Formats: sequence, structure tokens, C-alpha cells
Amino acid sequence: MATINFKRGDIFKQGINHYDLCILYGHDGMAFGHGLHQMIEDYAPMRTLERPFEENPNELIFYEENRALVLVPKDYMSDKELEKNLNHWLTTSDKQNFSSIALTGVRNSVKTNLNAEEGAKNDDQRVAFIVCFLQKWLIEHRNKTGIKDIMLIAMSDNFTRNFSKPIIIGE
Repeated sequence: MATINFKRGDIFKQGINHYDLCILYGHDGMAFGHGLHQMIEDYAPMRTLERPFEENPNELIFYEENRALVLVPKDYMSDKELEKNLNHWLTTSDKQNFSSIALTGVRNSVKTNLNAEEGAKNDDQRVAFIVCFLQKWLIEHRNKTGIKDIMLIAMSDNFTRNFSKPIIIGE
């Protein structure tokens, strides 16, 4: 059985030390920069990083034994790019024996420069795409994966306004 949870909040407060893998989409200097820089101060393996999205993009950064962070330097991705990226990290998680993953979202690169209403609709479609992909992957790998908990988290209400309850797969 696996669960997909939805949170509004800070991945550094609710993901780090709570999930085996945290995947953060963005770039150096984004709003969550304070949390990332606090993490660099708090964890010795990260202290050599000054611009982590540039210096260690798309790599597992182990900050503790069996706990890692991945920084994906993307503000926007197409559905195909995101699907490939999610598949890679889910497969990698299996190989690393991670059982829990927290991740932020990434906007759709096909639709940019939208007004507020169109932007919210686009974000809702992207959330649905991510959830659908995760559900399919977990169902397809249900007897082969150790992944039991995925949390989708954003500072905005993108995930929580679309999903008010966890999705349980394999009951």
C-alpha cells in the first residue's frame, strides 16, 4: 500500500528529516532559499555548496545516512520532461531503498505568461498531471517498489486546493 499526501507548507520544515528523499524544483535565490541555506549550515555534507542548483543539479545530495535532497534547476518543464524526471527519481528511490519522497511542483513550460485565472487553471492541470503520473507509476510497480509515502508540497495551495484527502493506492 502506498499513500500520496498533499501539504501546503515548506519542504524544508515538513520534508527534510521526515522523508528519505526531497526533490526541489527551482533555482538558487527562490523564496525557499532561506531553508536551503539553513540546511547548508546545519548539515556538514552540504557546507561546501554555495550555489547548490548550479553546483549539484540533478544529483542525490546525502545530508544524512539514507536521507537525500535533489535540486532540479527548473522553473518550468513540459509534461514529457516532467514525466521523464519523475520516473527517474522514482526508479532511483527504489534502487536506494527509499520508502518516502517529498517533492515540490514545477510549472508547465508549454503555458507561460498567463493571467492570474489562466495561471491557476494551468497549475491545477499540472497538479492533476503529477498525481495521475504518480498513481499510475505506483500501481504499475505496486509489488516491486518499497515506496510507501509521497508528499506533494507547495508554499501555495496548488496541491491542497485540488486534493483535500490523501490518495491510498493498493488497499
